[in-house]
Amino acid sequence: MIAALMHEGRTVLFVSEKAAALDVVRNRLREVGLGDFALSLHSGDTAKKAVATELARVLTTEARVTGAAEHELERARRLHEELSCYAGAMNQVREPLGRTLHDVLGHVVLLEQDDTPRLPLSAAHRESVGALSAGRILTQVIQAEGPIHEELLVQRAREAWGARAGSRIRENIRQVVRGLRRTGAVSADGDFLDTADRQDLKARHPADGTTARQAAHIAPAERRLALRELAAECPGMSRDELLRQACDFFGWRRLGQDIRAALESDVAELYAQGVFMGAEGRITVTR
Repeated sequence: MIAALMHEGRTVLFVSEKAAALDVVRNRLREVGLGDFALSLHSGDTAKKAVATELARVLTTEARVTGAAEHELERARRLHEELSCYAGAMNQVREPLGRTLHDVLGHVVLLEQDDTPRLPLSAAHRESVGALSAGRILTQVIQAEGPIHEELLVQRAREAWGARAGSRIRENIRQVVRGLRRTGAVSADGDFLDTADRQDLKARHPADGTTARQAAHIAPAERRLALRELAAECPGMSRDELLRQACDFFGWRRLGQDIRAALESDVAELYAQGVFMGAEGRITVTR
């Protein structure tokens, strides 16, 4: 919020009873390169000379705008598009009801609050409804995160249903996936599942507040796409620099042995395909 207001040319006064809160905000501004625009006045011991010195330093310091990395801008654009699509879908009038999904959910909540009795379903119908619901949820997850590892798909289903990923739920998911594959809606490549008509493969970093995926849970095609995009963004990187950039991109805290082995294999494959070239460890992208 402070950065957005500064961008509009506004002046911001951030007030807090506790100095610790002020320190947190000030440190975060520094981390994103806005520290020279902040003036701390929270201490009762702050002397006039110290304030004057700080003002002089800031006024004589040249502001430098580094800009965000291209993949960060692309991520922001992608999130903006996803949120806009979600809002549009929620407010789209659906036929033959003539209502939006937002309206329907509101009516369902009102019915639940009025203790409206539920219509009983036969065992066969309950099983059909359950399969349709599971298939719809799994299809949505695969569309959003494909290619997705089967273990990660089980985890997503567990989160959606609030259930433990025991042997029963795993087998139910595999059964639903087999049905989706028979209909041609889902394709499989080893342990990875994706929509059959995927045309827009993207290299994805973890969203804020989410856990980074394991290297083994990221499809080789997605890892190679990330390596290619990172190498194209900064030509002439060494192999080790590229691996560390990929480690940061996917949200891994350190370049462990298993991660390094997977990425090394991907780099070798990109060289074999003629995507990467370069002598003395300096990588360039040919296509």
